[in-house]
Amino acid sequence: MVDNISNPDIVIIGSDLHPPIANFEGSIAQTIFNGISLKKIHRISICVAREGESDKNFTCLRSPIKRPLLLKKIYLGVALIAKIRLALKQGVPVFHFVRAGQDFLGAFLCLWLRLAGRKVVVTLLSDAPSMLGLRFSHAILVHSPKALNYLISNGADVRKCVCINPPVRFSTPSKRMALKINLSNNTRFQFLVLSAPNSRAQIGRRGVPLLIDACQILDARGAPIDVCIHGRWPEGHGILQSMIERANVRNLQIKTAVLDNLGAEIEKSAGIILPYTGKGMPDVPLSALEAAALGRCVLATQGLGIGQLLRGYPGYFEIPVNPRALADALEQAAICHWDELGDWAQREMTRFSPENFTRDIQAIYERI
Repeated sequence: MVDNISNPDIVIIGSDLHPPIANFEGSIAQTIFNGISLKKIHRISICVAREGESDKNFTCLRSPIKRPLLLKKIYLGVALIAKIRLALKQGVPVFHFVRAGQDFLGAFLCLWLRLAGRKVVVTLLSDAPSMLGLRFSHAILVHSPKALNYLISNGADVRKCVCINPPVRFSTPSKRMALKINLSNNTRFQFLVLSAPNSRAQIGRRGVPLLIDACQILDARGAPIDVCIHGRWPEGHGILQSMIERANVRNLQIKTAVLDNLGAEIEKSAGIILPYTGKGMPDVPLSALEAAALGRCVLATQGLGIGQLLRGYPGYFEIPVNPRALADALEQAAICHWDELGDWAQREMTRFSPENFTRDIQAIYERI
């Protein structure tokens, strides 16, 4: 880990590996950071770093305190403030928060930097942004029209808000995996539900019962459809597994796994399901965009705003929070014309390319 920050133009601060720019993986990160011309960028990641990430332009803050969580957060907050003080001494003109600028600490940091005469950019990826912190920022970035409307309706300054497409892997033909699998020859179709460590919150409070009921309907119909919940959570797995076992659902399973090769998993499936049933502004579901880039179906409950991002995509199904509607949509998705989905992806997904994202970010940095 490198402890010194040497005269960067921009410091990007992210609380974890959540894309789009805190710590994006592999070649996309290189494309983004190399593409922002005449800007020297230092990244500060809180808690998480991947193998090989550490270099002179990257700092990962880790806490030796695991429990209690409050002490861990205090430790990381103090460490982050120390890094920002160092950056201020170096004269860094622009600070860009990704997720880390959305709580009370983020509001304090935004005010502090604003009073210090620095430019502040915030990327929102949460359903509980601190509107106080946003008032002290110079630009607020969101990645869907729904998120933009959410912010404006909650009092955010419309002049600061910018909606830009997030960078998506496989978004251009050279980066996409080959669409060669003929799903129409499969005897059964598998749909994925991709979750995060806090799986019940990600899926939504009513999401798992929704999946269970829909799978029971499909089983009763004899539909050749399976649903698999993929995720990584230490405590939640047993709870979800017991719910599925009690319901005696044969075509729904849960796997505790880290999807290092997400593209390969999506490509082997018929599509993904996003059964989000929460309120507010949910995280931008990049998995939906990646599935579309691979020519796979996307089924999402109403309220996520996926349809605004994937406008015109023939493999997109927006469903109400209703198990029968979800079962019907899964049966329709299983008989999609896969060639049409692949053709659309080749034609339309280039707007989510890292190159376009880099150009948009560059323009925002220049404007502020």
